Amino acid sequence: SSFLINCPSLLALYFAIFFIIFFCYVFLSLIVFFFFFQAEDGIRDAQESRGLGDVYKRQGINAEYGGPQIYKMPLYPSIAVSDAFNAAAHLAASHIALTARPDQPAWLGFGLVALASGIGTLRFGVSESQFAQANESLANLCAFLGLPLVGVSFARMHGLLVLSTQDLVAFCVAGAALTAAASSLKPDQEELAKILLNVAGFILPVGLYGYARQNWMLVGAVALFAVAGVVVKPERERRILGVRREDIFHYLIGTASYGMALGMK
Repeated sequence: SSFLINCPSLLALYFAIFFIIFFCYVFLSLIVFFFFFQAEDGIRDAQESRGLGDVYKRQGINAEYGGPQIYKMPLYPSIAVSDAFNAAAHLAASHIALTARPDQPAWLGFGLVALASGIGTLRFGVSESQFAQANESLANLCAFLGLPLVGVSFARMHGLLVLSTQDLVAFCVAGAALTAAASSLKPDQEELAKILLNVAGFILPVGLYGYARQNWMLVGAVALFAVAGVVVKPERERRILGVRREDIFHYLIGTASYGMALGMK
């Protein structure tokens, strides 16, 4: 029907409107943060996270009243900037994918990563406590649904999969359910599940498509994404040449996804 034909364009318009408002808010928030509060990014290096709960809040004892006291978690300006770059790169990738291949769901996969990274910008640049849970949940959804949607798109273009619109809807529902189910796994088991799913459902389909068509830019882009995930890793308190690994990770995957979207033309 005409509604189904125009649905991707309408969703893209909604995404664009949301991100225009969103980035204006983030930009103004970061200006206030940098110039008025002047938080120093280096003072948290000695504070190691002791698990996911420790990321959200630290609880201390009020010496005077003997009651619990919640301390405001420090922010990470450099990660906020790299996440903003990652969000912008994936938003651009989503637009390119929608323009080049509106019949494929890759644009939605890139859009989910853009949304997660945008919330990450708020988390690390505005308020850790308010946006950490949303950022973590969206990041997991990207791993179990967003990136596989990109892989499915390349598999369909390569002729490896034949999926109808109904099949894609079922795939999205299954991805969301898998995201919820994975939250009950131990951290190392969840990480292993993400790696196996993204190698089989994302890295290989994109790489095979690029190799079959001698599209070396596409092959290089997916290889860059793999290096970012396996070699660099989003480790917050470790650095390479003085730069946080998590920042390098964001810049690499943003660049890689933009290259993959260009490979869909």
